[in-house]
Amino acid sequence: MDRVNKKQDNKNTTKKTNKRVNPKINKKNKKNKKYSKNDTLIKLGLLITVIVFVVIIFKILHKEKLQDERISITNNTLYQYFMGEKSEYTGKIELFKEDDDTKLVADDDITVYPDTVPIYYKDILGKAMFAKEMELVTVDEGMYKLSDYTEINTVNNDIFAKRFNKKEQKALINSFIYDGSDLYFFLDNTTVRIGETEYELSPLSYAIVNYRTNVELYNYEKDEYTIIDDEESLLPDVMAINHSGNYKINMSVDSISTEKSQYLLISTISNLNEVEY
Repeated sequence: MDRVNKKQDNKNTTKKTNKRVNPKINKKNKKNKKYSKNDTLIKLGLLITVIVFVVIIFKILHKEKLQDERISITNNTLYQYFMGEKSEYTGKIELFKEDDDTKLVADDDITVYPDTVPIYYKDILGKAMFAKEMELVTVDEGMYKLSDYTEINTVNNDIFAKRFNKKEQKALINSFIYDGSDLYFFLDNTTVRIGETEYELSPLSYAIVNYRTNVELYNYEKDEYTIIDDEESLLPDVMAINHSGNYKINMSVDSISTEKSQYLLISTISNLNEVEY
């Protein structure tokens, strides 16, 4: 009986001994875990470094882009109209982006946030500029995006578009400019029909059609601003008729009709391909 118990004790002892872990192996595992932890920290550090580097590069490029989009005009007087009121900007004039918006700063502490209303050069005949992206509509050809700070220049009765301070320019033939909403900028002599009354506008004039509310007309040649708000006159669709190009613009519904076709204008300018200057 004692022998049996002794034998069982030996078995139990052997079993316990087999479960024991080699201290050297345990030490090695701890060392591997330490290395693994260090590797993780190194990789994390490298990842953070890369992220910081990318953020810095992005900020530098963004700053350079904003500087490229900052323009300065001197020795010229600019002007534009807001609801019939004329505003002039003199001295050093700067246009730049601020918080995804365009800001104009001039002498005499003048600060404005231009929209799509054209800005004219007072002392240079036949020259204007757009602070915002606009849509160039070339009749029966297509619609394209004009980048912000696009200048409109008249040379020997021909009209061209070009980026500010750039040499490349594009001739604007059988075209007009649209802001994707309510403003139409005409590049030819144009007749605007409101009710039973017709208004003759020269090249570089524009119309703003606030549907069934009022129509604003600026005649560039006469430097004359007219606001029509007669309800009865505004009941029919407001039309712009270009006789030389044989097309009509329905400015109430933003559509164009020619001898070949009739189609709606695209209102989302960002979806358009940029014009090749």
